[in-house]
Amino acid sequence: MSLDGYTTLQTQEVELLATELSMRKFPVIDRFETVADFEELFTFSEENPTPIELADQRPAWRIESVAARVIEAIVIAAYEPLNDMGWHQLARILLEHTEYLYTYPEAPTARERLVAGSALALSSCISAALPQTELWRLSGFGRIAATLTEVAPGPSDTHVIKPLEAAFTLANQLNLSILDPAIECYNTVLNRHLVAKNRLKFPLDEKAFFHYLDLEFSGLEDVKSAFLKGDIASAKSAYTAFRTDFLENFEGASRFEKTGTFSAAKSYLDCLLRLTIYPSPSILGTTEIGIAVLLFPEFWLSE
Repeated sequence: MSLDGYTTLQTQEVELLATELSMRKFPVIDRFETVADFEELFTFSEENPTPIELADQRPAWRIESVAARVIEAIVIAAYEPLNDMGWHQLARILLEHTEYLYTYPEAPTARERLVAGSALALSSCISAALPQTELWRLSGFGRIAATLTEVAPGPSDTHVIKPLEAAFTLANQLNLSILDPAIECYNTVLNRHLVAKNRLKFPLDEKAFFHYLDLEFSGLEDVKSAFLKGDIASAKSAYTAFRTDFLENFEGASRFEKTGTFSAAKSYLDCLLRLTIYPSPSILGTTEIGIAVLLFPEFWLSE
């Protein structure tokens, strides 16, 4: 079944990433060794279309396998000369796989979740020109923070450490935001001394929350009015009323359910509304808020 209608990706975004990849301006990824070539990856993609639901019973679509193909695609972009169609297909494969990792974060072991989180963070840095990848990247770093201490990879775990290091290094080089808890875990567990240029701390403070809201969105008039007056308490109350009404009356929920993320977004809604209350586990609750920011149309980063 085609992903059309089930994905946030647009043709122009694939084209944009294809152009970015063809310019080869990400020197940090040349530290990886080639594993597969483009023809192998493209053949796999043609024979195994990206599923529209979690397919962890199929070995090829367990998130560790998906993460491995994300890294393969990134390495191919660094080393292999392609024509325009090749760059387009490579960008499409990379984005579809990255979106799959973002949508389905669960795996049986912390090690698998760490590998997938690292691939998600790295790929999101590579594709930073696309609007939704800010949320993908923060989720990737959040999953790293949630699992790195438990996994504690050693020097021999190069296939785990290399993508992780590349994600932090590239994000810092590009001045992209990195979650503060992820930086702390990275420096502590791997004995690194990363000084991030752009640290992002959670929970969201009030200024950051309203920065993400599109205050011109229909129905947010009371929110905008209160916020512009500096009455944050009334602005939060008005937004709570808006979202409660929206959930009760919005007829398009089935579309969200098709993406496999609607239920997750609803579970974090309480955190989103109260701003400073962590669900459990805390790091997932504060970073997976990106699911809501991507899906809920009143946020300026939504599709």
